[in-house]
Amino acid sequence: MSRKDLVTMTRPMQVAVWQYFSAQQKYTAWKDKLAETKRMDWSEQEMKHIERLESYMDKHKEAIFGSDSKREKDIMNKFVKKWTTYAHKHLGWTLSLCSAIGCTLYQLDGKTGNVILPSEKECHK
Repeated sequence: MSRKDLVTMTRPMQVAVWQYFSAQQKYTAWKDKLAETKRMDWSEQEMKHIERLESYMDKHKEAIFGSDSKREKDIMNKFVKKWTTYAHKHLGWTLSLCSAIGCTLYQLDGKTGNVILPSEKECHK
């Protein structure tokens, strides 16, 4: 199942399916999301910042996607907080844009911080 399949499901179904995804499936979904995000029109500094997130994910994929360890989650949350703070202060990104990039698999709707949600008829029940 692909990321695009997952995001066309209803939210409750997404949550249920995500729980059964393997660490590799979760990692692949996020790689796809970031690849799509990187194809947008970013400044060099913005692109480097997105690549920092991707690099962190690549280096720590087992901890992020394969571990339920509270310690690992705390480390990841510290990174995300630093990543978001930098983007907000130095790149002028809204917190919504940071969340749209790093907290949801939905496609970005430009740099607004909004995401493109599937229509009701696209959603699988």
